[in-house]
Amino acid sequence: MPTPISATECIPEDLVREVSPEAITFYVDELSGIYLPDSLKETHADVHSVKYWKPEDRLKGKFGRFSLRPKEGSDEEKALEDILVMGTTISLSGLDEFGRMKRLRHYALSLREILEERDLLGQVSIDAADYGSTLIQLDDNGVAESLGVGGYSVDFGRATAEGRQKTCDLFEQILGDEVQVINAEPEPRNSQRIIG
Repeated sequence: MPTPISATECIPEDLVREVSPEAITFYVDELSGIYLPDSLKETHADVHSVKYWKPEDRLKGKFGRFSLRPKEGSDEEKALEDILVMGTTISLSGLDEFGRMKRLRHYALSLREILEERDLLGQVSIDAADYGSTLIQLDDNGVAESLGVGGYSVDFGRATAEGRQKTCDLFEQILGDEVQVINAEPEPRNSQRIIG
């Protein structure tokens, strides 16, 4: 059982991970002990996101798929694969200036550490290819059985239908057979801005 973590002790940006089976395990198991302190619940009992907050919210997330291009003068031969990162949208680090629980924004889905690890920092241009939501579904034993890839995103756009399928294919390739990937919203809604 993980050590309980106060939801006010970390920020959503701390909980962003490159997509992997280990990342899914992190959200399902290691964050299962997140709680809201009683003092926060009492002081802000009328705030919607405090009133209805629950640890299971850690299973709802956002993702970003990024395409990399070599910058001029860099090693053109280096194969550059798309990178998928995801984060939980669990409300963390207290309230914002409007009295709402803080949320993960897509601009926090940073590739800096990943590019440093791959010795690519400063050598590539990064193109946003797809943004959207994720939902990890658990079976009766609390084990991740599926990952829903959704299109709804308030703060950034999403890919075309073809681009979203490419995102889901990449999720499947990374996560393997243990977690079923579901393309929950293959067609963009009329109201969604398409990345292009």
